[in-house]
Amino acid sequence: MQRLVVTILLSLLCSEAQSAVRYLVANMSCAEVQQALERDRAAIVYRKGKSGAVVYDRFVDGNSACPTGTSATTEGVPVADTDDCRLTKCIDARRFGGGDH
Repeated sequence: MQRLVVTILLSLLCSEAQSAVRYLVANMSCAEVQQALERDRAAIVYRKGKSGAVVYDRFVDGNSACPTGTSATTEGVPVADTDDCRLTKCIDARRFGGGDH
């Protein structure tokens, strides 16, 4: 129930001009996070980093959700049931040594 309230509150913080959904994933299972990304195509995921600070990043449901000039990569994110929930995010290929494709 608490997870639902947090999710709803974070969703309400989004204005109509901002289309990105936000999730606080500390109390969500990996399957729940992956299902949310499949449903929403992209979301801002909030979590606690190793130092305890809140970390956020944009994750997507797959490579097709990445804009032109970016590539998909996976990252392990700690969630309620695992410390390595594999989520996909887009990165600028040129920034990380890729060239213009």
